[in-house]
Amino acid sequence: MSFSTKMGTDAVPHVSWFDKLKSYAGEEHPLFDEVFLQRWGGQIWNPQEADKKAASILHTQISSRVATQAIGYQDGDEVSALESVSLLFDRAREAADNNFGARHFDVVVWHVLNTHVRPFTSRWHREAKLGALKALDSTDEFRADLKRLQTLLQCFDILLVDLRDDAPPPAAEPGQKDDSVQREVRTQLPFGIDVTFGKIHPEDAEAINLAEVTAIKARRKNYGLDMDAVCASGLAISGGGIRSATFALGILVSLGRRNLLPQFDYLSTVSGGGYLGSFLTTFLATKQLKVEEKKIGLKSSQQPFILDKGEAPALRYIRHRSKYLQTSLWERIKIAFAQAYGMASNILALLVVPSTIGWIEAGVRPVNGNPSPDSSKFFYLAVAAAVFALIIPSIVRFIPYLRKYADGLIALVSSIAVLLLAWNVLGYIHNGVASLGERAGGWLLFTSAAIPLTASALLSLLNQQHFRIKLVLTILAALAAPVLFLGIELYVYLWLTGTAYGPADLSNRYSVLGTLLLGLWIFGILLDINFTSPHRHYRRKLAETFLIQPKDDIPDNISFNADVSTKLSDLLISSCGSYPLMNCALNVPGSSNTTIQGRLTDFFLFSPAYCGSPLMRYQCTKTWERSNPNLNVGTAMAISGAAVSPVMGMNSDNRARFWLTLLNARLGYWLRKPNKLRLLPPNIFYLLKELRGSMNEKSGFINVTDGGHIENLGVYELLRRRCQFIVAIDGEQDPEMTFHGLANLQRLAAIDFGIRVEIDLDDLRLRETGLSRSHFRLCRIIYPGTGIPCGYLLYVKLSLTGNEGEFLRRHRLDEPVFPHHPTAHQNFSEVQFEAYRALGEHVGEKLFLDALVGDINKEQNVVLQDWFAALSRNLLRPII
Repeated sequence: MSFSTKMGTDAVPHVSWFDKLKSYAGEEHPLFDEVFLQRWGGQIWNPQEADKKAASILHTQISSRVATQAIGYQDGDEVSALESVSLLFDRAREAADNNFGARHFDVVVWHVLNTHVRPFTSRWHREAKLGALKALDSTDEFRADLKRLQTLLQCFDILLVDLRDDAPPPAAEPGQKDDSVQREVRTQLPFGIDVTFGKIHPEDAEAINLAEVTAIKARRKNYGLDMDAVCASGLAISGGGIRSATFALGILVSLGRRNLLPQFDYLSTVSGGGYLGSFLTTFLATKQLKVEEKKIGLKSSQQPFILDKGEAPALRYIRHRSKYLQTSLWERIKIAFAQAYGMASNILALLVVPSTIGWIEAGVRPVNGNPSPDSSKFFYLAVAAAVFALIIPSIVRFIPYLRKYADGLIALVSSIAVLLLAWNVLGYIHNGVASLGERAGGWLLFTSAAIPLTASALLSLLNQQHFRIKLVLTILAALAAPVLFLGIELYVYLWLTGTAYGPADLSNRYSVLGTLLLGLWIFGILLDINFTSPHRHYRRKLAETFLIQPKDDIPDNISFNADVSTKLSDLLISSCGSYPLMNCALNVPGSSNTTIQGRLTDFFLFSPAYCGSPLMRYQCTKTWERSNPNLNVGTAMAISGAAVSPVMGMNSDNRARFWLTLLNARLGYWLRKPNKLRLLPPNIFYLLKELRGSMNEKSGFINVTDGGHIENLGVYELLRRRCQFIVAIDGEQDPEMTFHGLANLQRLAAIDFGIRVEIDLDDLRLRETGLSRSHFRLCRIIYPGTGIPCGYLLYVKLSLTGNEGEFLRRHRLDEPVFPHHPTAHQNFSEVQFEAYRALGEHVGEKLFLDALVGDINKEQNVVLQDWFAALSRNLLRPII
């Protein structure tokens, strides 16, 4: 029998339970179902005084409890709320016990509590015992369930009043909502590099803004978005190697499922994030397919995110190649010999320098059959130069004209004194080694080199606790390079002069001279240190995995071309992808520019329209490509991920610089500056710059490495462009949750742009369980000169909260280091790849919980601004 069926003909002309309760059984307030009304609908509704008293008591309990009162997202305690709901059973029992004969109350109340409240309390009591309510994204689910229950209990409370007073209460007036945060979020902030606060040359800012606005409008038109919107959005993917790329991939799948990806104007990547960013931009720049077919794009119905048998084909391709550095035996042999060749080239190139000095000294220093130098002459000259340097200030007092030259004269004369003393000391060293004889002298040279070399090795094995031992080893290790160079110079000098290692022979000098000239020709003219570095192998393996495009001759485009060579200037050919910003570090420790200060590096950017840095200005990307024929997306991706290099910006280690150069651990790249006419490649002289850490922005080639060497989140360039909505995916290795990358960004943004990034990280920090309470936080970005409106940063952190699925829990038991495998670990197994991808998708889904975004979660096409507005409603407080 349906709800609308009339009762039997023998019903008395009184109100029936059906007539009384049918308004509480509709879709809007489904307190009672058809089974309940069939059973009780024919009864006469005739509550007694005991019913009214019991209803009054329970009404007071419900109306004053969290059961019917909404709690703010950032307020209240979930465990207390659960207990408050559970106590309704006790209060209902007490009300029934104290009011014997409350039959109506008893039937109605226990049906509602057992049908609607008990499943909620049963589930969440069990979850609470398992610790689920310690994770904020689990409490999101709890609050969403509580909100649905509250709607029913509010209706139930109305029924209790109806039972008490024989009439429902009057409808409540709608409350006044504080919409200040909503108005703030929906007020558009114009984007673009600000001439005043952008920290780059005004002409560069105008040219870059024009190019990027044009590209962004073309993309918006392609996807049917609002082309007149003046605000911009950006997606940033941090460094962290394959770990960061895979974690971010899972999040992008969640965003793509709701068609949010086409709405991001910028895609800013660093290092490992650049793997994924380069994959997207290359894939979307496919030329073979017709644009009107619209099979390729960022929508959920387009490649690369369209599903095929459970997984997108392009993403499946990457999964199967997650061990991108693992190759065949023959490939490993080729890479090994190439690395050995590079090491040998570096060593031989560096040997040329001390050998040349030794050859010059052998021809200049007078020996006359006696290894002792004429020490007194050089000593007296050195003393005289030192004395003259001391009296220069006195001379300046009498000759004021020389005052402006005083510092230069002191430096020049002092340098002469030091060189003369060094020449003198070097002669004594020659004499001392020669006097020991060949065998003893050889052992002395060997020991002198072996001690600092051994110290360097031991230093890398000790932890921070052995401070005193490390201090001694650090001093010894610092001597490794000068001692090694000095030993080579001594050997060449002693051999050529006949004071040791055999008699002097004029032919030896000619042979050494010929060798040195040949070496200078090979290493100074022919050697390309970009070719001998591991960069090209690293670039090739990355390109084979991530730089793919669909073939146009395969049905449904499920087969792909790999290692696709795409120029940076051609990335926007299809107007499908977000505008890519590939972040790198320009190493300039030898720069005289005061703006570099202690950073030793500057921000270097690759983009389709302009490349460059604030220090050396920006130039058209096509100009860079003409000067560097090998520059394309693969090259830029490998440079942005060049984590290991002798000079690494703010991460440089002077103790390791010599060994990283010698052992060819050089993933960085030397780019030829545009419009520089140079026939020679980057040669031995640039290798010496790496060895000494003396590169600057004025030489013909510039040294560019991993963007994480200056800012690892990829958000910096989005702040420069004053983006209003930014999603930052932080996949860096941070097992202690110290948020180094975010703290570094806050510092750089405040110093360079005057931008404040206000964020509370308490819910992301590790608890006593070793887990975080949440995966993300939303914060305001306070741009200077704008007041309100602000920008908004959704910071998504690689983290665990304990409510992940069984697969991820099991994986953490198998690999306790998860989810922070070292960045150096780049050969992911299928299990590891899936673990990080699944964690990313898990976190991505948590960004759309009902408690956070409400009904937006049910939409297939989520509007980015609406999503941020919904998040802001629950995660931000109004500005006072």
